[in-house]
Amino acid sequence: MTEVGIGVIGALTDIADVAATYLGVWLSLTFAYLTVSYFVGRALSRYQCMMISFVYLLSASMFGVTTFVHVKAWVLLRAREQSVYDEISLVTFPWWIEAVVIFLVTGTLISLYFMYNVRHTEKA
Repeated sequence: MTEVGIGVIGALTDIADVAATYLGVWLSLTFAYLTVSYFVGRALSRYQCMMISFVYLLSASMFGVTTFVHVKAWVLLRAREQSVYDEISLVTFPWWIEAVVIFLVTGTLISLYFMYNVRHTEKA
């Protein structure tokens, strides 16, 4: 393996690590929002609900976009430079970027709908 190949593997690993970190923060925010929605969503005033939903949407969008940027950088670097990752079928999945966008956007929208549903469903 050449020095360039080792550098590429290191760069890909670093980018993947940062993307996974931001994805982890997005997952933590989403879980926290779902927890708040479930346990106290009905008790919140309309203003409180709107503010917490706005802060969640802003934060989730920020961390989601950052995750997307790092995944795109990873895909572009992997496509540009040859490495041992090219021989792993999961890594060569052609729709990584689209899959990440769908996951993040859908997860965020479902979370917002969950809050709406908790607040507008009559308790049995």
